[in-house]
Order: sequence, then structure tokens, then C-alpha cells
Amino acid sequence: MSVKLNRAIHAAAQDAQIDKRVSMHMLRHSFATHLLEQNVDFRVTRVLFG
Repeated sequence: MSVKLNRAIHAAAQDAQIDKRVSMHMLRHSFATHLLEQNVDFRVTRVLFG
């Protein structure tokens, strides 16, 4: 993962006052979970994530 992207993620978490550990993987997982909870077809989610 890009160092700049990692820093941006941590800065955004700090700005949002999120005290938990954050990572790109966690954001990706959370996004996929929200899509599934909204009944988005899994095949669409798979295409979005490559």
C-alpha cells in the first residue's frame, strides 16, 4: 500500500476522532459489508473490488 494513502487514511480517522485502529483493508471490508447489507448483488461487489 502506498505510504501516502496510509497517511491519508490515518489523518482522516484522526479528523473523524476515530480511536480504533484503521487500515485500507478495514475500509474495504466495511464497504463490502455495507453493500451486502443493502442487498447489492455479490457479483456487483466482486466486480467493484476487482
